[in-house]
Amino acid sequence: MYLRCTNGKKLRDVNWYKKKFGKSVCIQPYNTEIRIAQAIENQIQQLWMDEYILEWLSGELFSVRENSDNIEKKIAEKLQKKYRKLEKRIR
Repeated sequence: MYLRCTNGKKLRDVNWYKKKFGKSVCIQPYNTEIRIAQAIENQIQQLWMDEYILEWLSGELFSVRENSDNIEKKIAEKLQKKYRKLEKRIR
Protein backbone atom coordinates (compact mmCIF):
# COMPACT_ATOMS: atom_id res chain seq x y z
CA MET A 1 0.00 0.00 0.00
CA TYR A 2 1.28 3.45 -0.89
CA LEU A 3 0.31 6.60 0.97
CA ARG A 4 0.74 10.09 -0.35
CA CYS A 5 1.26 13.49 1.19
CA THR A 6 -1.76 15.77 0.88
CA ASN A 7 -1.59 17.73 4.13
CA GLY A 8 -5.28 16.91 4.47
CA LYS A 9 -6.27 19.12 1.53
CA LYS A 10 -6.71 18.58 -2.16
CA LEU A 11 -4.17 20.55 -4.12
CA ARG A 12 -6.53 22.45 -6.39
CA ASP A 13 -4.13 25.35 -6.29
CA VAL A 14 -0.49 24.28 -6.46
CA ASN A 15 0.52 27.86 -5.66
CA TRP A 16 -1.26 27.57 -2.30
CA TYR A 17 1.08 24.73 -1.35
CA LYS A 18 4.11 26.66 -2.60
CA LYS A 19 3.14 29.76 -0.60
CA LYS A 20 2.59 27.75 2.58
CA PHE A 21 5.55 25.39 2.41
CA GLY A 22 7.96 27.14 0.03
CA LYS A 23 7.94 24.31 -2.46
CA SER A 24 5.59 23.19 -5.18
CA VAL A 25 5.39 19.56 -4.12
CA CYS A 26 5.82 17.47 -1.01
CA ILE A 27 9.40 16.36 -0.28
CA GLN A 28 8.33 12.71 -0.22
CA PRO A 29 5.03 12.57 -2.08
CA TYR A 30 4.67 8.77 -1.83
CA ASN A 31 5.71 6.34 0.89
CA THR A 32 4.91 2.72 1.54
CA GLU A 33 2.88 1.77 4.57
CA ILE A 34 5.86 -0.21 5.90
CA ARG A 35 8.20 2.81 5.75
CA ILE A 36 5.66 5.00 7.55
CA ALA A 37 5.10 2.34 10.24
CA GLN A 38 8.86 2.07 10.74
CA ALA A 39 9.20 5.85 11.03
CA ILE A 40 6.43 5.95 13.65
CA GLU A 41 8.03 3.07 15.54
CA ASN A 42 11.39 4.89 15.55
CA GLN A 43 9.72 8.00 16.98
CA ILE A 44 8.00 5.94 19.69
CA GLN A 45 11.29 4.30 20.67
CA GLN A 46 12.83 7.73 21.14
CA LEU A 47 10.16 8.78 23.63
CA TRP A 48 11.21 9.06 27.25
CA MET A 49 8.77 8.81 30.12
CA ASP A 50 9.41 8.85 33.84
CA GLU A 51 7.92 6.25 36.19
CA TYR A 52 4.97 8.47 37.13
CA ILE A 53 3.88 8.87 33.53
CA LEU A 54 4.32 5.15 32.83
CA GLU A 55 2.19 4.24 35.87
CA TRP A 56 -0.49 6.72 34.86
CA LEU A 57 -0.49 5.53 31.23
CA SER A 58 -0.69 1.86 32.19
CA GLY A 59 -3.58 2.67 34.54
CA GLU A 60 -5.40 4.54 31.78
CA LEU A 61 -4.89 1.69 29.32
CA PHE A 62 -6.12 -0.83 31.90
CA SER A 63 -9.27 1.20 32.62
CA VAL A 64 -9.99 1.58 28.89
CA ARG A 65 -9.64 -2.17 28.49
CA GLU A 66 -12.00 -2.80 31.43
CA ASN A 67 -14.53 -0.33 30.02
CA SER A 68 -14.44 -1.94 26.60
CA ASP A 69 -14.89 -5.39 28.18
CA ASN A 70 -17.89 -4.09 30.16
CA ILE A 71 -19.39 -2.51 27.05
CA GLU A 72 -18.99 -5.78 25.13
CA LYS A 73 -20.74 -7.67 27.94
CA LYS A 74 -23.62 -5.17 28.02
CA ILE A 75 -24.04 -5.37 24.26
CA ALA A 76 -24.01 -9.17 24.39
CA GLU A 77 -26.66 -9.14 27.15
CA LYS A 78 -28.90 -6.79 25.17
CA LEU A 79 -28.55 -8.92 22.06
CA GLN A 80 -29.40 -12.05 24.03
CA LYS A 81 -32.54 -10.37 25.41
CA LYS A 82 -33.61 -9.33 21.91
CA TYR A 83 -32.93 -12.84 20.65
CA ARG A 84 -35.09 -14.36 23.40
CA LYS A 85 -37.92 -11.97 22.55
CA LEU A 86 -37.70 -12.96 18.91
CA GLU A 87 -37.74 -16.64 19.83
CA LYS A 88 -40.92 -16.08 21.86
CA ARG A 89 -42.58 -14.36 18.90
CA ILE A 90 -41.72 -17.23 16.59
CA ARG A 91 -43.24 -19.81 18.94
